[in-house]
Amino acid sequence: MKTNRSYSGIWKEPVPSKGWKKFPAFYFLTFLVLFLVIHLFQFNGLYGQDSYEYVRYASECRNFMLHGIQPGPLRLSLLFPAIGGLLALIAPVQEALQFITLASLVVSAYLFEKIIQVQFKTGMRQARVYSFLFLLLSPFLLRIAFTDMSDMPALCLLLAAWYAFVRLEENYSVFFLSLFTAASCSAVMTRYGAFLLLLPPGFRIIQKYIRRISLRDILLTVAPLFLFSLPYLLLHNNPFRLGLEHPWATEWSPLNFLRSSFTNSNGNYHYTVQNIIYAFLSFFHPGFLFCGVLLVFYYRSINLTNTLNRILIISLVLYAFLLAGIPFQNLRFPILAFPFFLLLVFPVYMQVSSMIKFNPIWLTTGIVLIQLGLFTKAFIPFYNSNKQERLIAMDCQAYPIHRLFTFSISGALAFYNPEYTITDLWEHKLDSVPPNSYLLFNKDAFEKEYAGKNPMINYDFITKNYKLTTLKQWPDGWTLYEIR
Repeated sequence: MKTNRSYSGIWKEPVPSKGWKKFPAFYFLTFLVLFLVIHLFQFNGLYGQDSYEYVRYASECRNFMLHGIQPGPLRLSLLFPAIGGLLALIAPVQEALQFITLASLVVSAYLFEKIIQVQFKTGMRQARVYSFLFLLLSPFLLRIAFTDMSDMPALCLLLAAWYAFVRLEENYSVFFLSLFTAASCSAVMTRYGAFLLLLPPGFRIIQKYIRRISLRDILLTVAPLFLFSLPYLLLHNNPFRLGLEHPWATEWSPLNFLRSSFTNSNGNYHYTVQNIIYAFLSFFHPGFLFCGVLLVFYYRSINLTNTLNRILIISLVLYAFLLAGIPFQNLRFPILAFPFFLLLVFPVYMQVSSMIKFNPIWLTTGIVLIQLGLFTKAFIPFYNSNKQERLIAMDCQAYPIHRLFTFSISGALAFYNPEYTITDLWEHKLDSVPPNSYLLFNKDAFEKEYAGKNPMINYDFITKNYKLTTLKQWPDGWTLYEIR
């Protein structure tokens, strides 16, 4: 089966319709709806420690641009918060980051549509319906697009690089070569793991065009590479060591492939499947692709001899081996590779759709409702956690807290109550506690996962050496103590 075959089916290309061809009309409206919905539910994009870390660093980048104050260290990649800091010059920092992630989702869907048209020589409507139903409405992608996290911007940049790559497969162009270089560099600086997904197409470009690239082309390609590297060069003394010092690099091991339980520097983790299964089969999770079981029956639709498909497979395998060797599992991590998987299985979608004879409007509506239902189920824990963090921060304001010891929620408290002096129990082992201090802790949530780690060691030290007076308890296990 060749990838440039013309498909027919329930979403076959009709007579050209002007409404379908207007990018601003469709995609801008989609962005506007998502933006209004998330603000209607008053979700500010802050979930988990990483999101608060991005907000903190984006605020420091803003101060760097306004006052020249050098930002402090960041354990995450910095391009996302650096751009957020730039937008924070005109908007609150958490809203600036959320704007970036939402816009990245919509632009990703548009780029994905264009890639399908070029790679599979198919019509715009077929490409747009597939992109809308299975990428834009993918529950995990839609959920992460509402949060202040770097996954969606990195995915958008990956798709920009792949689009440039498929255009280069057709004809050489210094513009698309520069686009591939700039988008690839930016994607890696947004999420380090993107490097492995870009390695195979990068080698393919070198192999195909190494003899055609002139000195002028090299200079034009290096210019955007340098431009997008500026945040690292300006904000870090030794930016080239950051990727090598990342936990993904320092704790990766092939011994983790067949493990499902881990004790590492971050805690104690237990999962239902081995790492190798999680790494290769995560895309079949309903949060990614609810109808993935169909691939078992129609896998022959995929042309494994096609060059682009082979490169997709190599990229996916390299990235899966990265995930399989990391000593923990997180369903955020496969997000970067998911569009590559969707591209690989697009012929399956076309074959199945050609076999369906009933009204496509009803089928499309059904898929939309399924995706939104799964998204709601996936998003509710994020929403409740965000609501809980804001409630705890607000309730703590009723007490004369200045010095607070806590864990896991420290980023949220520092954001909502910046006047607090917060000590994270993870950082180091305590040997004393200053007077007039407070402790905010969730023993039930932490005692197993962090047994033998600093949070529980420090909690035990405080409880054994000081008297704790309970001030406030929340239903989910959080308790605020005064330390005496």
